[in-house]
Amino acid sequence: MRAARRQDRVTLRPRRTSTLDPHADYLRQRWQTGNVMIKDLQRELHEQGFDGSYSTLREAAPPAPRGTSRATTAATDGPPGDRLAHPPPGQAA
Repeated sequence: MRAARRQDRVTLRPRRTSTLDPHADYLRQRWQTGNVMIKDLQRELHEQGFDGSYSTLREAAPPAPRGTSRATTAATDGPPGDRLAHPPPGQAA
């Protein structure tokens, strides 16, 4: 018998595990406080045994507040290699 709706045919794959899984509660708590810089989280998690990368944290982070561009966020809270070569207009180098 053929399923009538696409939703009836779709099977979900199990979620893959992440190096962040053991730290999920801590991350949720930190993100709820707001204004959290990913580089600070990376340092804190490395002290707790996290061996993942900055990009793993950045991809897992909740979206930036409305009105904040991803480029601005990456320029201000990324590791040195992710920072813009030139500061945005009006900011000192």
